Amino acid sequence: MRISIFIIILMILIGCSDDQLPKPYGEVRLEYPEAVYTTFETECPFMFEYSSLAIKKPKDSICSYNIYYPNMKATIYLTYEEIPDTGIYDLIQDSEKSVYEPHTSRATYIEPKLIVRERAHVFGTLYELGGESAMNYQFHLTDSTHHFLRGSVYFRSHPKPDSLAPALSYIKKDVMRLMETLQWRN
Repeated sequence: MRISIFIIILMILIGCSDDQLPKPYGEVRLEYPEAVYTTFETECPFMFEYSSLAIKKPKDSICSYNIYYPNMKATIYLTYEEIPDTGIYDLIQDSEKSVYEPHTSRATYIEPKLIVRERAHVFGTLYELGGESAMNYQFHLTDSTHHFLRGSVYFRSHPKPDSLAPALSYIKKDVMRLMETLQWRN
């Protein structure tokens, strides 16, 4: 009888221990310092402000640059073109095509936002892509007669919207700052 009570108590004590569960996979918390902006100036017919956390890298084609954020593994790819004599229609169509065609299968939403700064002669569209799209933002800006600047934001990592949210928010502010401060030079 004593042995059976002892066995029952022993089973209760062993059976009532806390189950050890594996810890869920966690992401590193991303926090970035407040942006300090500097003027992006080159011989090109445009200038704007960009974050001091970024590095300006020229590309092979004239007036095309990468703005690289090493801490975020993100890049804003900028491509400048003069508007041809045939007009701006093909440039805008190509820009929209590069947003909608390759990304509609992975993006949960594509939200366009019109940009109109009449005094500065800056017009364009910012596209925000949600979900697991490889590209998060794309934009084009123009004066509608001479200049056309296209930009897109890519992260060098697997697109995980929850873990990239702080970096996306930071980059969006920088893209908006670029669009708000862009000036054309003739």
